[in-house]
Amino acid sequence: MVRPAHLLPLRAPFSLELPIRKHKMAPDRQEDLVLKISLFDYDLPSEQIAQAPVSPRDASRLLCLGRDDRVTHHVFSDLADLLPDNALLVLNDTQVLRARLFGRKASGGRVELLLTEPGPEGWKALWKASHRPRPGEEILPETPGAEPIRVLGDAGERELLVALPGDGLAYLEHHGHLPLPPYIRRPDGPEDARRYQTVYAETPGAVAAPTAGLHFTQDLLARLQARGVKTTTLTLHVGIGTFAPVKVEDTDDHPMHAERFCIPEACAQAIAGHPADAPIVAVGTTVVRALESAALESATLDLAGREGQADQSGGAMDLAGREGQADQSGGAMDLAGREGQADLTGRQARQVRQGWQSTNLLIQPGFRFSIVDSLITNFHLPRSTLLLLVSALRSRESILAAYREAVSLKYRFFSYGDAMYLP
Repeated sequence: MVRPAHLLPLRAPFSLELPIRKHKMAPDRQEDLVLKISLFDYDLPSEQIAQAPVSPRDASRLLCLGRDDRVTHHVFSDLADLLPDNALLVLNDTQVLRARLFGRKASGGRVELLLTEPGPEGWKALWKASHRPRPGEEILPETPGAEPIRVLGDAGERELLVALPGDGLAYLEHHGHLPLPPYIRRPDGPEDARRYQTVYAETPGAVAAPTAGLHFTQDLLARLQARGVKTTTLTLHVGIGTFAPVKVEDTDDHPMHAERFCIPEACAQAIAGHPADAPIVAVGTTVVRALESAALESATLDLAGREGQADQSGGAMDLAGREGQADQSGGAMDLAGREGQADLTGRQARQVRQGWQSTNLLIQPGFRFSIVDSLITNFHLPRSTLLLLVSALRSRESILAAYREAVSLKYRFFSYGDAMYLP
Protein backbone atom coordinates (compact mmCIF):
# COMPACT_ATOMS: atom_id res chain seq x y z
CA MET A 1 0.00 0.00 0.00
CA VAL A 2 1.08 3.56 -0.60
CA ARG A 3 -0.14 6.93 0.49
CA PRO A 4 0.37 8.99 -2.69
CA ALA A 5 0.18 12.38 -0.95
CA HIS A 6 3.50 11.55 0.64
CA LEU A 7 5.14 10.82 -2.70
CA LEU A 8 4.77 14.23 -4.29
CA PRO A 9 8.20 15.84 -4.90
CA LEU A 10 6.79 19.38 -4.90
CA ARG A 11 7.81 22.60 -3.27
CA ALA A 12 5.26 25.07 -1.98
CA PRO A 13 3.87 27.35 -4.72
CA PHE A 14 4.84 31.00 -4.86
CA SER A 15 3.17 33.29 -2.36
CA LEU A 16 0.72 35.86 -3.67
CA GLU A 17 0.51 37.55 -0.27
CA LEU A 18 -3.26 37.13 -0.10
CA PRO A 19 -5.08 36.66 3.20
CA ILE A 20 -6.52 33.22 3.81
CA ARG A 21 -10.29 33.57 3.68
CA LYS A 22 -12.08 32.16 6.70
CA HIS A 23 -15.65 31.03 6.48
CA LYS A 24 -18.43 30.54 8.97
CA MET A 25 -19.39 27.03 9.98
CA ALA A 26 -22.96 25.83 9.99
CA PRO A 27 -24.47 25.94 13.49
CA ASP A 28 -24.82 22.16 13.62
CA ARG A 29 -21.16 21.66 12.70
CA GLN A 30 -19.46 23.83 15.31
CA GLU A 31 -17.69 20.76 16.67
CA ASP A 32 -15.76 20.63 13.36
CA LEU A 33 -14.20 24.06 13.79
CA VAL A 34 -10.86 22.30 14.23
CA LEU A 35 -10.33 19.70 11.53
CA LYS A 36 -7.40 17.30 11.52
CA ILE A 37 -5.99 16.39 8.14
CA SER A 38 -5.11 12.92 9.44
CA LEU A 39 -8.85 12.19 9.45
CA PHE A 40 -8.87 12.53 5.65
CA ASP A 41 -6.51 9.69 4.81
CA TYR A 42 -7.00 6.38 3.03
CA ASP A 43 -4.90 3.58 1.59
CA LEU A 44 -4.52 3.15 -2.14
CA PRO A 45 -2.59 0.44 -4.00
CA SER A 46 -0.12 2.12 -6.34
CA GLU A 47 -1.36 0.09 -9.31
CA GLN A 48 -4.71 1.94 -9.08
CA ILE A 49 -3.09 5.31 -9.81
CA ALA A 50 -4.02 5.74 -13.48
CA GLN A 51 -1.00 6.27 -15.71
CA ALA A 52 -2.99 6.77 -18.93
CA PRO A 53 -6.59 7.58 -19.84
CA VAL A 54 -9.20 5.11 -21.06
CA SER A 55 -10.61 5.37 -24.54
CA PRO A 56 -13.08 6.74 -25.38
CA ARG A 57 -13.15 9.46 -22.73
CA ASP A 58 -16.64 8.67 -21.45
CA ALA A 59 -15.86 4.96 -21.03
CA SER A 60 -14.37 5.68 -17.61
CA ARG A 61 -16.25 4.40 -14.59
CA LEU A 62 -18.54 6.64 -12.56
CA LEU A 63 -19.36 6.17 -8.89
CA CYS A 64 -22.55 7.93 -7.83
CA LEU A 65 -22.88 8.80 -4.13
CA GLY A 66 -26.48 9.79 -3.43
CA ARG A 67 -27.62 12.18 -0.73
CA ASP A 68 -28.76 9.13 1.22
CA ASP A 69 -25.16 7.80 1.00
CA ARG A 70 -26.25 5.00 -1.32
CA VAL A 71 -23.54 4.09 -3.83
CA THR A 72 -24.29 3.02 -7.39
CA HIS A 73 -21.85 2.22 -10.19
CA HIS A 74 -22.00 3.38 -13.80
CA VAL A 75 -19.90 4.38 -16.78
CA PHE A 76 -19.41 8.08 -17.40
CA SER A 77 -21.59 8.11 -20.53
CA ASP A 78 -24.52 7.22 -18.24
CA LEU A 79 -24.36 10.81 -16.99
CA ALA A 80 -26.80 11.75 -19.75
CA ASP A 81 -29.42 9.71 -17.89
CA LEU A 82 -28.32 10.61 -14.35
CA LEU A 83 -28.39 14.43 -14.54
CA PRO A 84 -31.78 16.08 -14.01
CA ASP A 85 -33.27 17.65 -17.13
CA ASN A 86 -33.34 21.09 -15.50
CA ALA A 87 -29.68 21.07 -14.39
CA LEU A 88 -27.17 23.77 -15.21
CA LEU A 89 -23.74 22.27 -15.91
CA VAL A 90 -20.82 24.64 -15.24
CA LEU A 91 -17.54 23.84 -17.03
CA ASN A 92 -13.99 25.17 -16.66
CA ASP A 93 -12.65 26.04 -20.11
CA THR A 94 -9.01 26.57 -19.09
CA GLN A 95 -6.36 25.12 -21.39
CA VAL A 96 -3.20 23.49 -20.05
CA LEU A 97 0.02 25.15 -21.14
CA ARG A 98 2.97 23.15 -22.41
CA ALA A 99 4.69 24.67 -19.40
CA ARG A 100 7.54 22.21 -18.74
CA LEU A 101 10.86 22.99 -20.47
CA PHE A 102 14.06 20.96 -20.52
CA GLY A 103 17.32 22.62 -21.36
CA ARG A 104 20.97 23.15 -20.53
CA LYS A 105 23.07 26.00 -19.19
CA ALA A 106 26.17 27.19 -21.01
CA SER A 107 28.20 24.98 -18.64
CA GLY A 108 26.30 21.94 -19.90
CA GLY A 109 24.33 21.43 -16.72
CA ARG A 110 20.78 20.19 -17.24
CA VAL A 111 17.89 22.40 -16.16
CA GLU A 112 14.18 21.69 -15.88
CA LEU A 113 11.75 24.61 -15.67
CA LEU A 114 8.04 24.62 -14.91
CA LEU A 115 6.52 27.92 -15.97
CA THR A 116 3.79 28.84 -13.48
CA GLU A 117 2.64 32.37 -14.20
CA PRO A 118 3.29 35.19 -16.68
CA GLY A 119 3.79 38.74 -15.46
CA PRO A 120 4.76 42.15 -16.78
CA GLU A 121 8.46 41.52 -16.10
CA GLY A 122 8.66 37.86 -17.10
CA TRP A 123 7.48 34.38 -16.25
CA LYS A 124 7.73 32.77 -12.84
CA ALA A 125 9.25 29.30 -13.07
CA LEU A 126 10.02 26.48 -10.67
CA TRP A 127 13.47 25.08 -11.39
CA LYS A 128 15.33 21.83 -10.97
CA ALA A 129 19.11 21.71 -11.52
CA SER A 130 22.30 20.77 -9.72
CA HIS A 131 22.92 24.49 -9.06
CA ARG A 132 20.53 27.42 -9.07
CA PRO A 133 20.62 29.29 -12.39
CA ARG A 134 22.02 32.79 -11.90
CA PRO A 135 20.59 36.08 -13.17
CA GLY A 136 21.88 36.78 -16.67
CA GLU A 137 22.43 33.10 -17.52
CA GLU A 138 20.84 31.64 -20.60
CA ILE A 139 19.14 28.25 -20.79
CA LEU A 140 18.98 26.59 -24.19
CA PRO A 141 15.99 24.25 -24.59
CA GLU A 142 16.67 20.78 -25.91
CA THR A 143 14.28 21.16 -28.83
CA PRO A 144 16.08 21.97 -32.11
CA GLY A 145 16.00 25.57 -33.23
CA ALA A 146 14.80 27.01 -29.93
CA GLU A 147 16.08 30.43 -28.88
CA PRO A 148 17.55 30.59 -25.37
CA ILE A 149 15.62 31.51 -22.23
CA ARG A 150 17.18 34.29 -20.15
CA VAL A 151 17.20 34.19 -16.34
CA LEU A 152 16.17 37.61 -15.03
CA GLY A 153 16.40 36.98 -11.30
CA ASP A 154 14.96 35.19 -8.31
CA ALA A 155 11.24 34.98 -7.54
CA GLY A 156 11.37 32.92 -4.35
CA GLU A 157 13.24 30.04 -2.74
CA ARG A 158 12.50 27.64 -5.58
CA GLU A 159 11.41 30.08 -8.28
CA LEU A 160 13.08 32.13 -10.94
CA LEU A 161 11.92 34.99 -13.09
CA VAL A 162 12.71 34.20 -16.72
CA ALA A 163 12.21 35.85 -20.10
CA LEU A 164 10.87 33.77 -22.99
CA PRO A 165 11.73 34.89 -26.53
CA GLY A 166 8.93 36.56 -28.46
CA ASP A 167 5.37 35.39 -27.81
CA GLY A 168 5.63 33.35 -24.62
CA LEU A 169 2.56 31.18 -25.29
CA ALA A 170 3.70 30.40 -28.82
CA TYR A 171 7.19 29.59 -27.53
CA LEU A 172 5.80 27.12 -24.99
CA GLU A 173 3.53 25.55 -27.61
CA HIS A 174 6.54 24.86 -29.84
CA HIS A 175 9.18 23.90 -27.29
CA GLY A 176 7.40 22.93 -24.08
CA HIS A 177 6.02 19.69 -22.66
CA LEU A 178 2.70 19.08 -20.94
CA PRO A 179 3.24 19.12 -17.17
CA LEU A 180 1.73 15.77 -16.23
CA PRO A 181 1.15 15.33 -12.49
CA PRO A 182 4.01 13.89 -10.42
CA TYR A 183 2.14 10.64 -9.75
CA ILE A 184 2.12 9.87 -13.48
CA ARG A 185 5.56 8.33 -13.71
CA ARG A 186 6.29 8.68 -17.41
CA PRO A 187 7.13 11.48 -19.83
CA ASP A 188 4.32 13.16 -21.71
CA GLY A 189 3.64 11.77 -25.17
CA PRO A 190 1.76 12.76 -28.33
CA GLU A 191 -1.53 11.33 -27.01
CA ASP A 192 -1.36 13.51 -23.90
CA ALA A 193 -1.49 16.62 -26.07
CA ARG A 194 -5.08 15.67 -26.81
CA ARG A 195 -6.16 13.72 -23.73
CA TYR A 196 -4.75 16.03 -21.02
CA GLN A 197 -7.07 18.76 -22.34
CA THR A 198 -10.85 18.93 -22.17
CA VAL A 199 -12.73 18.93 -25.47
CA TYR A 200 -13.98 22.44 -24.61
CA ALA A 201 -10.63 23.96 -23.53
CA GLU A 202 -10.31 27.51 -24.91
CA THR A 203 -8.36 29.80 -22.56
CA PRO A 204 -4.62 29.03 -22.13
CA GLY A 205 -3.15 29.44 -18.67
CA ALA A 206 -3.31 26.29 -16.53
CA VAL A 207 -0.40 24.10 -15.44
CA ALA A 208 -2.72 21.20 -14.58
CA ALA A 209 -5.91 19.98 -16.19
CA PRO A 210 -9.39 20.41 -14.67
CA THR A 211 -9.57 16.64 -14.62
CA ALA A 212 -13.30 16.10 -14.09
CA GLY A 213 -13.83 17.61 -17.53
CA LEU A 214 -11.52 15.12 -19.22
CA HIS A 215 -14.33 12.54 -19.30
CA PHE A 216 -16.68 14.59 -21.48
CA THR A 217 -16.98 14.00 -25.22
CA GLN A 218 -18.71 16.25 -27.71
CA ASP A 219 -21.28 13.50 -28.22
CA LEU A 220 -22.06 13.34 -24.48
CA LEU A 221 -22.41 17.13 -24.29
CA ALA A 222 -24.80 17.01 -27.27
CA ARG A 223 -26.88 14.29 -25.59
CA LEU A 224 -27.10 16.36 -22.41
CA GLN A 225 -28.17 19.41 -24.40
CA ALA A 226 -30.83 17.38 -26.19
CA ARG A 227 -32.29 16.41 -22.83
CA GLY A 228 -32.55 20.05 -21.77
CA VAL A 229 -29.44 20.28 -19.60
CA LYS A 230 -27.94 23.76 -19.95
CA THR A 231 -24.21 24.47 -19.91
CA THR A 232 -22.11 27.53 -19.17
CA THR A 233 -18.38 28.08 -18.78
CA LEU A 234 -15.95 29.94 -16.57
CA THR A 235 -12.16 29.99 -16.50
CA LEU A 236 -9.95 29.03 -13.56
CA HIS A 237 -6.29 28.50 -14.35
CA VAL A 238 -5.26 25.51 -12.26
CA GLY A 239 -1.94 26.16 -10.52
CA ILE A 240 0.81 23.89 -9.28
CA GLY A 241 -0.49 24.35 -5.75
CA THR A 242 -3.32 21.95 -6.53
CA PHE A 243 -0.80 19.10 -5.94
CA ALA A 244 0.66 20.51 -2.73
CA PRO A 245 -0.02 18.20 0.24
CA VAL A 246 -1.40 19.56 3.49
CA LYS A 247 1.58 19.41 5.87
CA VAL A 248 -0.13 20.74 9.01
CA GLU A 249 -2.50 18.82 11.27
CA ASP A 250 -5.00 21.65 11.75
CA THR A 251 -6.42 22.32 8.29
CA ASP A 252 -7.06 26.00 9.12
CA ASP A 253 -3.28 26.45 9.33
CA HIS A 254 -2.74 25.30 5.74
CA PRO A 255 -1.46 28.15 3.51
CA MET A 256 -3.99 27.74 0.73
CA HIS A 257 -2.64 28.43 -2.74
CA ALA A 258 -4.18 31.21 -4.83
CA GLU A 259 -5.58 30.82 -8.33
CA ARG A 260 -6.95 33.32 -10.83
CA PHE A 261 -10.36 32.85 -12.34
CA CYS A 262 -12.87 34.66 -14.52
CA ILE A 263 -16.66 34.60 -14.38
CA PRO A 264 -17.90 35.79 -17.81
CA GLU A 265 -21.08 37.84 -17.99
CA ALA A 266 -22.91 34.96 -19.67
CA CYS A 267 -22.00 32.61 -16.81
CA ALA A 268 -23.10 35.11 -14.16
CA GLN A 269 -26.41 35.61 -15.96
CA ALA A 270 -26.94 31.86 -16.29
CA ILE A 271 -26.37 31.44 -12.54
CA ALA A 272 -28.66 34.35 -11.61
CA GLY A 273 -31.41 33.20 -13.96
CA HIS A 274 -31.36 29.54 -12.96
CA PRO A 275 -34.41 28.46 -10.93
CA ALA A 276 -33.74 27.93 -7.24
CA ASP A 277 -35.27 24.44 -7.34
CA ALA A 278 -33.05 23.34 -10.25
CA PRO A 279 -29.52 22.09 -9.51
CA ILE A 280 -26.31 23.82 -10.46
CA VAL A 281 -23.79 21.07 -11.19
CA ALA A 282 -20.09 21.92 -10.98
CA VAL A 283 -17.78 19.96 -13.25
CA GLY A 284 -14.73 19.74 -11.02
CA THR A 285 -13.51 21.25 -7.79
CA THR A 286 -12.09 24.22 -9.71
CA VAL A 287 -15.61 25.26 -10.68
CA VAL A 288 -16.80 24.89 -7.09
CA ARG A 289 -13.98 27.07 -5.83
CA ALA A 290 -14.56 29.75 -8.46
CA LEU A 291 -18.33 29.95 -8.02
CA GLU A 292 -18.30 29.96 -4.24
CA SER A 293 -15.51 32.54 -4.15
CA ALA A 294 -17.36 34.76 -6.63
CA ALA A 295 -20.53 34.43 -4.55
CA LEU A 296 -18.67 35.56 -1.44
CA GLU A 297 -17.23 38.51 -3.35
CA SER A 298 -20.64 39.41 -4.78
CA ALA A 299 -22.25 39.30 -1.35
CA THR A 300 -19.44 41.32 0.21
CA LEU A 301 -19.76 44.01 -2.48
CA ASP A 302 -23.53 44.03 -2.03
CA LEU A 303 -23.18 44.44 1.72
CA ALA A 304 -20.62 47.22 1.32
CA GLY A 305 -22.88 49.04 -1.10
CA ARG A 306 -25.71 49.06 1.39
CA GLU A 307 -23.70 50.36 4.31
CA GLY A 308 -24.73 53.82 5.38
CA GLN A 309 -27.99 53.72 3.49
CA ALA A 310 -31.02 54.87 5.48
CA ASP A 311 -34.47 53.37 5.43
CA GLN A 312 -37.53 55.54 4.82
CA SER A 313 -37.89 56.25 8.53
CA GLY A 314 -34.41 57.78 8.56
CA GLY A 315 -32.75 54.97 10.43
CA ALA A 316 -29.69 53.08 9.18
CA MET A 317 -30.37 49.74 7.56
CA ASP A 318 -29.84 46.84 9.92
CA LEU A 319 -27.82 44.38 7.81
CA ALA A 320 -26.30 42.34 10.58
CA GLY A 321 -29.75 41.32 11.71
CA ARG A 322 -30.57 39.66 8.42
CA GLU A 323 -30.12 36.00 9.21
CA GLY A 324 -27.84 34.15 6.84
CA GLN A 325 -26.08 37.25 5.51
CA ALA A 326 -23.54 38.48 8.05
CA ASP A 327 -21.41 36.83 10.68
CA GLN A 328 -21.02 39.37 13.44
CA SER A 329 -18.06 37.49 14.87
CA GLY A 330 -15.91 38.38 11.88
CA GLY A 331 -17.94 40.00 9.14
CA ALA A 332 -17.60 37.02 6.80
CA MET A 333 -20.57 36.40 4.56
CA ASP A 334 -22.71 33.41 5.44
CA LEU A 335 -24.82 32.38 2.48
CA ALA A 336 -26.16 28.99 3.56
CA GLY A 337 -29.74 28.20 2.89
CA ARG A 338 -30.02 31.32 0.70
CA GLU A 339 -32.59 32.64 3.21
CA GLY A 340 -33.36 36.31 2.84
CA GLN A 341 -32.15 36.35 -0.76
CA ALA A 342 -35.47 35.86 -2.56
CA ASP A 343 -36.33 38.40 -5.24
CA LEU A 344 -39.76 39.97 -5.70
CA THR A 345 -41.01 36.98 -7.69
CA GLY A 346 -40.32 34.71 -4.74
CA ARG A 347 -37.42 32.97 -6.46
CA GLN A 348 -34.21 32.78 -4.49
CA ALA A 349 -31.40 34.65 -6.23
CA ARG A 350 -27.90 33.23 -6.75
CA GLN A 351 -25.43 35.96 -7.56
CA VAL A 352 -21.75 35.75 -8.51
CA ARG A 353 -19.31 38.55 -9.20
CA GLN A 354 -18.27 38.89 -12.83
CA GLY A 355 -14.77 39.35 -14.22
CA TRP A 356 -11.24 38.30 -13.31
CA GLN A 357 -10.66 37.59 -9.64
CA SER A 358 -8.27 35.66 -7.40
CA THR A 359 -9.14 33.14 -4.72
CA ASN A 360 -7.38 31.28 -1.95
CA LEU A 361 -10.63 30.01 -0.46
CA LEU A 362 -10.28 26.78 1.53
CA ILE A 363 -13.50 24.75 1.38
CA GLN A 364 -13.79 22.06 4.02
CA PRO A 365 -16.52 20.33 6.06
CA GLY A 366 -18.75 22.95 7.65
CA PHE A 367 -18.58 25.30 4.65
CA ARG A 368 -21.96 26.66 3.60
CA PHE A 369 -22.51 26.47 -0.15
CA SER A 370 -24.46 29.25 -1.83
CA ILE A 371 -24.21 28.31 -5.51
CA VAL A 372 -23.21 24.69 -6.09
CA ASP A 373 -25.70 21.89 -5.51
CA SER A 374 -23.98 18.92 -7.15
CA LEU A 375 -20.48 17.93 -8.23
CA ILE A 376 -18.80 15.79 -10.85
CA THR A 377 -15.21 15.10 -9.85
CA ASN A 378 -12.35 12.64 -9.94
CA PHE A 379 -10.97 10.72 -6.97
CA HIS A 380 -8.50 12.85 -5.05
CA LEU A 381 -5.26 12.45 -3.14
CA PRO A 382 -5.45 11.55 0.54
CA ARG A 383 -4.75 14.39 2.96
CA SER A 384 -5.50 16.97 0.25
CA THR A 385 -7.52 20.16 0.10
CA LEU A 386 -9.54 18.63 -2.74
CA LEU A 387 -10.62 15.74 -0.53
CA LEU A 388 -11.60 18.31 2.11
CA LEU A 389 -13.74 20.12 -0.47
CA VAL A 390 -15.53 16.97 -1.61
CA SER A 391 -16.18 16.01 2.01
CA ALA A 392 -17.85 19.39 2.56
CA LEU A 393 -20.58 18.39 0.09
CA ARG A 394 -21.42 15.20 1.99
CA SER A 395 -19.52 14.11 5.07
CA ARG A 396 -16.06 12.80 5.75
CA GLU A 397 -17.47 9.41 6.69
CA SER A 398 -19.60 8.94 3.57
CA ILE A 399 -16.85 10.14 1.21
CA LEU A 400 -14.19 7.89 2.72
CA ALA A 401 -16.60 4.94 2.71
CA ALA A 402 -17.23 5.53 -0.99
CA TYR A 403 -13.48 5.78 -1.60
CA ARG A 404 -12.91 2.47 0.19
CA GLU A 405 -15.57 0.86 -1.98
CA ALA A 406 -13.95 2.31 -5.10
CA VAL A 407 -10.58 0.92 -4.04
CA SER A 408 -12.06 -2.51 -3.42
CA LEU A 409 -13.70 -2.49 -6.87
CA LYS A 410 -10.44 -1.48 -8.59
CA TYR A 411 -11.46 2.00 -9.69
CA ARG A 412 -8.67 4.05 -11.24
CA PHE A 413 -7.62 7.13 -9.27
CA PHE A 414 -6.46 10.72 -9.83
CA SER A 415 -6.08 12.79 -13.02
CA TYR A 416 -6.46 10.07 -15.65
CA GLY A 417 -8.66 7.96 -13.40
CA ASP A 418 -12.38 7.37 -12.97
CA ALA A 419 -15.02 9.84 -11.79
CA MET A 420 -17.49 10.44 -9.01
CA TYR A 421 -20.92 12.11 -9.11
CA LEU A 422 -22.46 13.74 -6.05
CA PRO A 423 -26.05 14.62 -7.08
